[in-house]
Amino acid sequence: PSGFEAVTSEVVANEFSDQFDIFITIFQNALLVFAAVALIVSAFIINNTFAIVLGQRIRELGLLRAVGATGRQIRSSVLTEALLIGVVASLVGVFAGTGIAWSIKALIAQVGDGSGLPDGPLVIATRTWIAAATVGIGVTLLAAISPARRASRIPPIAALRDDLSLWSGNNRRRTVVGLLLGVGGLLATTFGTTSNAGASRQLALLASGALLLFVSISLLSTLIARPAARLLGWPMTRFARASGNLARENASRNPRRTASTASALMVGLALVGMVLVVGTSFKKTFSSALDSSLGAEFFIDTEGRNSWGFSPQLVKEIKEIDGVAIAVGFRGGPGTAQMSVAGASKDVIGTQEEGLGRVLDLSLIEGSYSGLSNDGVLVHEDPAEDLALAVGDVVSATFPVNGKKDLRVVGIFDDGSILGNWVIDMSTYETGFDPARQSDLFAAIKLEKGVEVQNIRSQLDAVAANYPEAILQDRTEYQETIEGRIDTLLMTVNALVGFAVIIAVLGIVNTLMLSVFERTREIGLLRAVGMTRRQTRRMIRWEAVIIAVFGGVLGILVGTLLGFIAVQAMPDSFITDFGIPVGNFVIILVMCIVVGVLAAILPARRAARLNILDAVAHS
Repeated sequence: PSGFEAVTSEVVANEFSDQFDIFITIFQNALLVFAAVALIVSAFIINNTFAIVLGQRIRELGLLRAVGATGRQIRSSVLTEALLIGVVASLVGVFAGTGIAWSIKALIAQVGDGSGLPDGPLVIATRTWIAAATVGIGVTLLAAISPARRASRIPPIAALRDDLSLWSGNNRRRTVVGLLLGVGGLLATTFGTTSNAGASRQLALLASGALLLFVSISLLSTLIARPAARLLGWPMTRFARASGNLARENASRNPRRTASTASALMVGLALVGMVLVVGTSFKKTFSSALDSSLGAEFFIDTEGRNSWGFSPQLVKEIKEIDGVAIAVGFRGGPGTAQMSVAGASKDVIGTQEEGLGRVLDLSLIEGSYSGLSNDGVLVHEDPAEDLALAVGDVVSATFPVNGKKDLRVVGIFDDGSILGNWVIDMSTYETGFDPARQSDLFAAIKLEKGVEVQNIRSQLDAVAANYPEAILQDRTEYQETIEGRIDTLLMTVNALVGFAVIIAVLGIVNTLMLSVFERTREIGLLRAVGMTRRQTRRMIRWEAVIIAVFGGVLGILVGTLLGFIAVQAMPDSFITDFGIPVGNFVIILVMCIVVGVLAAILPARRAARLNILDAVAHS
């Protein structure tokens, strides 16, 4: 028939294969980002662990220096130890990861409906194992370098003294390095948000800037760890008395250890905070757009049921209903329809000139909707500024079907939160894109004056019922649907980031366990002078809470900063308003308290069960 094209099954299979490859690549890259976050968190924990363990062996290392071991030999022995640990841990991780992948595949096959993963064995590439093991070993070695260097500088006199600490060092140098990295991170993120270097380069700048900021804040947090611990621990001194006072002092007396432990939690929570800020900003932008830009009473979309939309015939039938003033369909959008302008692909929306201004206010800066149907184009102010376009200028665009076509700029608009940056008439869209892709993605319906929404809803529902892929919604339902999709996406992302938070919690457990071992004699003396087992457990528990809340506060502050940077980096056609999820941040802080209590269970139990005489005799 006219307007349709017959193709072989092989062509269709190749198209679906290409689309699936694109999806898999995006999904794989997203998982790699979260894996990188987990590695960064793990690096903090490894660094902290080596510093604590080497600090406990300071007399042993001093004796080695006293009998002739050089600083280089000490450093080499520590790095060799890190290498062995990295090899063992990486091999365990590789096999565990393979087992988890197999389990996930089996689970999907059991609970799925046959449309999940394809049949066949689990594909395990040798290069994947090698890459994973190499990264794991490399991260372990890098994280151990700083403790190894400090250990190599231990003097022989350390064998005879008890007051030396591996945590002592040049705070001035640490501060200078932290400030320089912070400035570098801010410059990278600023350049990433303001430059026109291309999406991939901007993303690389933002990612590198965020990493520099993480390291910078981790280094500089040492400066505020002591006062922060004392401030956060103050309420505990009111109701926990002796246990609260001791927990507060323990958390504040070694600010570098406290900062390092809290930084691991800070990284994970900062990403959670950033995602929440971006999501809240998008919901705020959409809500504002719905109130100020959309003049329609009803909307139709697929609610995620498919990616190709619904038949344009639905909009035609809606127009025939008494009481409907205008119904406007919209086609295309990000990843669905693209035209080439000035050598770059541009997402484009197709709609109709008639009634567009009545259902949608694009906040025109200059020009009008008139002329859109006569090879016209509406352009958002950002690309118009980049390409130096004004009303009346001609844009040479290349379409997939009919090739090059000259479009005249009829209007430049400010609000791109609904339609994006480029809008063309439906007639231009139909001739420029594949006839098989002429489906509406969503539609807006404007009622005549005096028509009650409740009275016409049943008629609209009856027509929409003939198109199972389409969902009719009023303004409130439509807003709730969009916000629900955003919340689902945020939950998915935060669930993946949650693995990094779990690793950070294990880091707190690890630090407290080592700290309890390090303070065995001190705890024994406290028990000897009357501290009960319960008070001992409470002391360790509140210390963990102080560290966790400190990490949570840092994470929220850094996450808000990164979220603000991310919002500024996004085009105005996507996000225009900035929002802070205060309620979510309060929940995060409450969860940090819970995390601290849970992380302290094992260390507190061990501390409470120490034999008093053995603990006092411990050296």
